[in-house]
Formats: sequence, structure tokens, C-alpha cells
Amino acid sequence: MMPRHIDDLLCDFRLSEFTKTAFETEVWFGQLADRELVKVLWCDGLGIEDALLREGARLDREDVRVVRDGVLLRTGTLANERRAPLGEPDAEAIEEVVRGGHTLAVTLNHRRGAMGAVVALVEEAFRCSSHAVVYITPPVARGFDLHHDEDDVFVVQLEGSKLWRWAPPEVRWPFASGRHESVDVERLRTASLRAGDVLYLPRGTIHAAETTGDASVHLTMSLPLTRVFQRDLQACILALGERADRELAVDTWDDPSSEDDLVTELVDTIATLELNELSGAAERIRTNRFWLERALRGTR
Repeated sequence: MMPRHIDDLLCDFRLSEFTKTAFETEVWFGQLADRELVKVLWCDGLGIEDALLREGARLDREDVRVVRDGVLLRTGTLANERRAPLGEPDAEAIEEVVRGGHTLAVTLNHRRGAMGAVVALVEEAFRCSSHAVVYITPPVARGFDLHHDEDDVFVVQLEGSKLWRWAPPEVRWPFASGRHESVDVERLRTASLRAGDVLYLPRGTIHAAETTGDASVHLTMSLPLTRVFQRDLQACILALGERADRELAVDTWDDPSSEDDLVTELVDTIATLELNELSGAAERIRTNRFWLERALRGTR
């Protein structure tokens, strides 16, 4: 049976504790509470094509990336125009890509099935939409080179194993993703994920992954959480216009003793404003104080 809350999905995990300790602060390792769930999430007996289609992947759309040794080779359809004029996925093309040593990255824009249920649990827990991608990598291969993402990322290893390398952010809470040509090896840490293992990478964490002796399938769920609240904050301030200058003027507040006090006072001020025309954004600000504080600090 599929868990109904992220606390039940992950072993020895409590969302309330995680958000206070690890979230956007440190790399976190865990496991699925029921490791047998991977057999439900990824049924390799179906073949790559059928397993992806079961989860709502649209292999005939712009949802597919092919990567090898850090190079993005092509983006787009895996349909064979000659053999599948209606745009149906070509299983032979999919298998050929993976056999050729390439990583196949498939975005689940129309997700359903067991993976879709897991993604929904994560979205509910963190109150934002997730960008979900399945990565399929053959043995002794790597996809993207060392890079960092602008979003927080959860990784669930579904099949085989994958070696991950990571280093602390060079820029904390970045606004954009980026590549890293070189990283001091003394800063790099490594860990191998096996089926049922879970990894959390705070945004900005430098990382790359590769396979050794086993092929690998893993699911990533990116959380553009901070950007959601930065957008809400900007929308609210723009709507307020001159009133924002008056009510949010820092020089009218008591002298803050620390940056934490300054952020807290700003959050309190925004939370009391009447913004009927932006009720959705204002409600998220009022009911998700923790996340807004993170967003504000990301802009400073």
C-alpha cells in the first residue's frame, strides 16, 4: 500500500525535524521505509519503454534528454518517424540509446502510477510543485558533469547502484544552476546509493553521479520552493506600490540587533497586509512563514 505522508514514505524521517535541521543546510541520506516499494516504482520486467509509459512519460514530446560524459547530445523525441509516423515511442531507439553508454533523462510531466504518487507526497509535504525526472544510466557511465542546481533535490534510487560525489555550495542559495569545471578534491565527498536509498541535496550543492558495475535507474524530485515564495514576495510588493515604500521602510523600524530580527520583522509586516487582489500569494506568505524566511534570506 502506498504511504499517505512523507513521514511514512521514508525510514526514521520526520518532516518537522527535517525542516529545522537539514533543509537547505546539509546533505541528507535515508531510505524508503519499505524497500520493497522500489519494485512497485520501477518494474524493469516491463522493459524501459513500458515502465516509463506506465508512469505517464511522453516519449514523443520534448521531455527526453540524452547525455554522455557530461555532454547533452540531443533533446526531444525518441519516436522513429519512419517506423512510427504517428509519433508513438520507439522501444528499439530507447534500448539503443542506453546500450550505447548514454544516460536517458525523461521528465514526468504527465505523471501517474506509483512514481506519481510518491511525487505527490513530496509536493504535499513541501507545498510546491515538483519537477520529476527519471534517469536511466548503463554500467560504467556518467551523465552530467559537476554542477549545482537552483532547487533542492530529492533522489530515490530505484534499481542498481550509483556513485555520487558532492561538495558544499560555493554560493549559498543560488538563483541559477551552473557547471563547475574543477572542484578541490579535498572538498568532495562520495557515497553509493542502492535500490531503496534516498538522498537530499540542498540547492547549490555541487554534485555529479556515475555508475560503476551496475546499471542504474533513479528518480529525482526538484523543489523550486524558494523561487515560489520569492515570486510571491515580489508580486505583493509590486501590488503595494508606494504603500510598500511606506510600510516596509526599514528606517522606520526599531534598530534590529541581527539579520534574523530584520527578516522576522519584514515577514511580520508582510503577513499583516491586506492584499485581496493577490489572495493566493498573501495566503502562502501568511501560512508558510518558515519558507518565506528562507526565500527572503536567499535574496540578501
